[in-house]
Amino acid sequence: MGRHIRLCVLALAVTVWSAGLAAQALRVTIEVKPGDAGPKTVEPGRGGMLPVAILTTAAFDAATADPDSIRVGATGTELSVFRSMLEDVDRDNDVDRLLLVRVSETGIKCGQTEVRLTGKTTTGRNIEGSQKVTTEGC
Repeated sequence: MGRHIRLCVLALAVTVWSAGLAAQALRVTIEVKPGDAGPKTVEPGRGGMLPVAILTTAAFDAATADPDSIRVGATGTELSVFRSMLEDVDRDNDVDRLLLVRVSETGIKCGQTEVRLTGKTTTGRNIEGSQKVTTEGC
């Protein structure tokens, strides 16, 4: 009986440990307005689209980001993606995921200093990223 209890405790510990790994989000590199030189800016009162790229790195293949799960905005929970495409936005010979989001729906207000992104990979792993920005036109 003691051996059975130890095995059950071990199985529970492994389950709790693996559940913790699944909940921990993988940090991804994002770039607001990819290709623009200088500080990244957002104009909260402006209409139109804001391009945000998830960059492929040695640790992450941006093509595996599930565009249907991605949210972008002040907290990373506000806005689903209007359009998603795969292209090499940083010209480093790999494929990145370029996302277009509606500026007016991001929840970004004057004075905020960060754009956040959350989502999942096609295998269900949580991802998150952020980039410092300045707001203009306020």
